Amino acid sequence: MAEPAHRAYSKAEISILNAFGGRNIVAIGESGHGKSSLLNRLLSRAAAELKVFVESDNPESETKQTVGCPGYLCGDRSRRIVVIDTPGINDSRGFDARNMEEMAEYLRGLSGGLHAVILVLNVHNSRFDGNMQKVIRILTTIFPTEAFWRNVCIVYTKSFDSCIAAGQINRDEKRQLFGAHVQDLLRKCGVAAAVNTMSFFVDSHDFASQNTREELDLFNGWLVTREPVTTADVQPGRIEVRETEKRVREVFAADQVSIKSKLAGGFPRLFGAMNHRIVKDGTKVTLVEEEREKITSQGQFGENTTYGDWRELRRWEEHRK
Repeated sequence: MAEPAHRAYSKAEISILNAFGGRNIVAIGESGHGKSSLLNRLLSRAAAELKVFVESDNPESETKQTVGCPGYLCGDRSRRIVVIDTPGINDSRGFDARNMEEMAEYLRGLSGGLHAVILVLNVHNSRFDGNMQKVIRILTTIFPTEAFWRNVCIVYTKSFDSCIAAGQINRDEKRQLFGAHVQDLLRKCGVAAAVNTMSFFVDSHDFASQNTREELDLFNGWLVTREPVTTADVQPGRIEVRETEKRVREVFAADQVSIKSKLAGGFPRLFGAMNHRIVKDGTKVTLVEEEREKITSQGQFGENTTYGDWRELRRWEEHRK
């Protein structure tokens, strides 16, 4: 059998990837953060050798559908891989659960299982992005097994050597902080096993940098120890996105007066058409913070959103003049 060409293969062509074999790697991340650049590098012996996937800093996703490409890990012809690119999760046109559903369908077609899932994050983002939280929640629905999360790692892009040398990027701090966020979210999603989420730091603009070469070596060493997770049990039929909504509402004190009034000729007078709530000077107002769960499910019959009941978190009092 002739070796397949280095190009992107759609789901309809997945049999070609299965025949090639090797370790299957999927990357998920925000648009413009170097996801496609990273995958191109994993396929290349030298930086920028192959350009299978379109690279861009544009917040609009260049990858429109899940596609895969066969090749060799960093050009080593003894180590076959299939890398899979997915649409960006922060496309300005909105987070689309359908893209994740299509990704699940694609992965389900892989006969050799899934060896690695790379969550791609911009190292300069100081917070655990809401879109990535959604992705993790969805992944716990698609892959309802604890073994899957042992094959998940984080790759921080834009980790410039100069920033690391100047102490502007604290890799240990990043590993600890985001690792804790992932663990906490997994527990909330029902994944009870303690999973050590590995992290790697690369310069997606200069893959020839010393730090990036060392980090890619570490990633390669981690990858060869991963046992494949079967994709036959992927649950793509209906994807749920669970979010928490919060609000603060006022509970007025008992000395609030409700009267019917209207301004006429510059003077207040009783009038039956208006109903105003008047708060006296010095009124004490109680504020209540509440939260509820918002569940957006999407499947073959479209999208549906449901809400849980409001639950009180705390209350406090403020004085209004």
